[in-house]
Parts: sequence; structure tokens; C-alpha cells
Amino acid sequence: MNSDLKQLIRLQAIDLSIQELRARIDRFPGISKALDEKLRSAQAAVATAQEKAKSNQGTRKKLEGEITAAESKISKYRDQMMAVKTNEEYRALQHEIEHAQQGIRKIEDEILNLMMEAETGQSELKGAEAHLKEDQQKVNIERKQLEEENKRDLGALEGYLKERKEIDASVSPDLISRYERVRKLRGRSVADPARELRGRRRFARIAEQQPRCRGPAFPPIAGISILCCNYRPRSAARFFRTCPPSAFAP
Repeated sequence: MNSDLKQLIRLQAIDLSIQELRARIDRFPGISKALDEKLRSAQAAVATAQEKAKSNQGTRKKLEGEITAAESKISKYRDQMMAVKTNEEYRALQHEIEHAQQGIRKIEDEILNLMMEAETGQSELKGAEAHLKEDQQKVNIERKQLEEENKRDLGALEGYLKERKEIDASVSPDLISRYERVRKLRGRSVADPARELRGRRRFARIAEQQPRCRGPAFPPIAGISILCCNYRPRSAARFFRTCPPSAFAP
């Protein structure tokens, strides 16, 4: 196998690796965003629980103020009862006191319900905070692993691109041009490594049957397995007819 052919096979392997690396690198922002979204969801749950607890406390404080105002009215009505001169005025004040006391009992029931809700809310808040802490730890680990993998991929990509340039400079421009043209037509290098291997073996068998071929002048695109993938032995005659006359010894 001549050096250009080896270089083209290596170039194809590099292109496959570059394609895989770029696919992973392109997925990095989306995965990172998903981790952020996971953390935001846990943070939102904590914020909701905290807001609920704050609202509960504010409502209870307001109701306690209403009780204080009602008790103040009752105390005032009782003072007025000591100064009334008629039974009618006394009964009217008594009615106001009973009405205020009923209002206080109703408010106390509401406060009791709020206190029970507050206990449940505290449990929900503790659970949300624990879940957030757990998610933060998981996200930090996953993000660190993701960033390390992305860093390795970027480094590997840089190395492959450098090696690709070196191969471009060492192989015949005509071969590179043919390789690139076929690769662009296919949209990729090799879709199935198993088919690629079978194609290489078929090509090797046919190449052995051409003892007069002058190595580098053998069909320029024959060594590119993206073509050999679809090659069939029965088309050997047609395949070699595509070679320029100068590819074979007289």
C-alpha cells in the first residue's frame, strides 16, 4: 500500500473523529443549560415554599392585630357599661361585647388553621431545601465532569485538525481534491465501519491482481474507503477502466 493511500485512510479516520468530537462539543451548551434548568427548578420550589411561609406568617400577624383591636373594643364597652343609666343602653353594650367576642373566636379559628398550615409549610420548605442541596451537589459533579470532557474534546479536536493539515500538506493536491469532493457528496466519511472494512478487503484483493500498477498512480480515489464501501468485485473491469492510461505500466 503506497504512502498516499495510507495517508488518505488516516485522513478518513481523522475526519470521523473530528465529526464525532464536534457533535459532542455542539451538545455541550444544551446539556449545560439542562443542568441550569434542573437547578432553577429546585430553587423555584424553595422560593415558593419560603413565600408561602412568609404569607402565612403575615396573615396570622394581621389576624392577631384584629383580635387586639376587638379586645380593646370589649374593654371600652365594659367601661361604658359602668356609666349607663338605662337597661336599654346596658343591653346594647352587652350585645356589642358578645358580637366582638364572636368575632374574636372566629379569628382564633382562622389563626389555628394557619398555624397547622404553617407546620405543613415548614415541612415542605425543609424538603425543598434538602432537595435543592442534593441537586446542587449532583449538578456540580455533573458539570465538572461535563466541563472536563468538553476540555478533552476541544484538545483532541485541536490535535486532529493539526494532524489533518499536516496530511493535507504531504498528500498530492489532486488526491486531496478528489477525497474532499467525494466526502462532501456523501456528507460524511463512512457511515458503517464494518462496511468500510469489507470495502478495504475487496480493494486489497483487486489490487493484488494488478501487479503492473505503479503504486501512487493507481486510481487516485481507490484508497478512499468511502468509495470502496459501495464497490462490488464484479465491477472491477469498469472500475479500472476509469483509471488514466498513465496509471499502468506499458
